[in-house]
Amino acid sequence: RSGSLRRDVRGQREALGGSREPLRREPEAAAPLAAREVGRQVSRSAQSWRFPALDGLRGIAIVSVLLYHSNWSTRGLFGVDVFFVVSGFLITLLLLREVSTTGRIHFGRFFVRRVKRLVPGLLITLALVLAIAWRVSDLNQFVRTANDAWWALWQLANWAQLLDGAAY
Repeated sequence: RSGSLRRDVRGQREALGGSREPLRREPEAAAPLAAREVGRQVSRSAQSWRFPALDGLRGIAIVSVLLYHSNWSTRGLFGVDVFFVVSGFLITLLLLREVSTTGRIHFGRFFVRRVKRLVPGLLITLALVLAIAWRVSDLNQFVRTANDAWWALWQLANWAQLLDGAAY
């Protein structure tokens, strides 16, 4: 079984234009050989490639969703699918790069990096929304907005809407 895995990896490497030298196991490797080899290929390409088209595609998806929620378009929900597919692809590249460099995925570190990247923007957005609501809303609307912000802070806004019986 191990021999067939090595032949498969060697064939993949040759198809990608890589070296034909025999494969060797590295002693510190915790990941299977095939995963490390694929991860190395992805790591090399991910480090040298930038995907500006994907950034643009995510931007279009976000604008599509915003137009849908502002009732300017009825076709915005496809943007949610596009955004998640592109984001999933980019996150997979990050995880494969980590496998190629460390031999495994440290999920704790992965999630800490995501929190450090996403939470500052979330806090700024919630602060701006609450400031605007304070300025332009009556007290009842502000309280409802603050309640929504609380649920959004903990990434549970959709669950709160479900509990309130609100339809998407």
